Amino acid sequence: MYWAFTRRIAFEYGEYEDMIMRKNRFLILALLFIAESALAKPLRVITTTTDLASIAQEVGRDLVSVESLTQGNTDLHFVMAQPNFILKLNEADVFIEVGLDLEAGWTPNLLQQARNPKIQRGRQGYCVAVRGIKLLNVPVGEVTRFLGDMHIYGNPHYWADPVNGIIIARNIRDTFIANDPLNAEAYRKNFDDFAARTKKLTAELMQLMKPHRGKRVYVYHQEFNYLANRFGFEIAGAIEEKMGVTPGPGWIRQTIDKIKKEKIPVILCSPWTNVGVARRVAEESGAKLLILPIQTGAGENTDTWLKMIEYNVRAIAAAL
Repeated sequence: MYWAFTRRIAFEYGEYEDMIMRKNRFLILALLFIAESALAKPLRVITTTTDLASIAQEVGRDLVSVESLTQGNTDLHFVMAQPNFILKLNEADVFIEVGLDLEAGWTPNLLQQARNPKIQRGRQGYCVAVRGIKLLNVPVGEVTRFLGDMHIYGNPHYWADPVNGIIIARNIRDTFIANDPLNAEAYRKNFDDFAARTKKLTAELMQLMKPHRGKRVYVYHQEFNYLANRFGFEIAGAIEEKMGVTPGPGWIRQTIDKIKKEKIPVILCSPWTNVGVARRVAEESGAKLLILPIQTGAGENTDTWLKMIEYNVRAIAAAL
């Protein structure tokens, strides 16, 4: 009787133990699935420009979800903040901006209202893309509103130089790693691939522009300076008398006469500048007007930052 009873207890205990083990295995698998799902969730990245979004996508690839708050044809000096911007920033893991006060009129308010501690300036989710870039057109002496919409820290259109794009990507890579260290190696690999492709394209375009080194062009706004600096052509002057201010008739007349006299072959402007004034100056001076997409997505064949760079340089080479 005793042995029969103990065998029965042992049998029932074994069944109970098996049941517990099955439940534990199910719980472990469920936890692993939840953990894997959490790890698989992409970083939510919000940028102020399409150029930063394109470069961020290259660095993050399928590990990130990237969205720009502006479109490619937006005048970044004058962005109208929208209510949904706040919601997007509230849900962001990473926020990337150009800096140099280019977005000073709209991003500080948005960051404050978003109430997202991760992406505030100085926190690990905040990335200012300009870090480490050598700036052009830094004002010397006193800067006043009389000079127009001057950028007191320097020209903010630095993404037009492909070498600067690599520096931007490096800053973004480091921010992604700080926020997602488990995928650090993937971010490094993506960055290395992007940097190699950018260097290769830059070398090809440098060779293309070699016959045009030293040639002079006019611009409407000082946004092609970094591109000119990299590829060796010279910006002889701007149609704008003062930054961000439509030029008056007298200045336009002087500009037309100067372009004629100096036989400037090309005028560059972007879609968001005063194309009408630029077109008039080109027609009356005999120069060729190139309306170039200085921002990603502002025209055909510019759906990525690299394509935009290549399109612009090839267009300028053909015009010169």
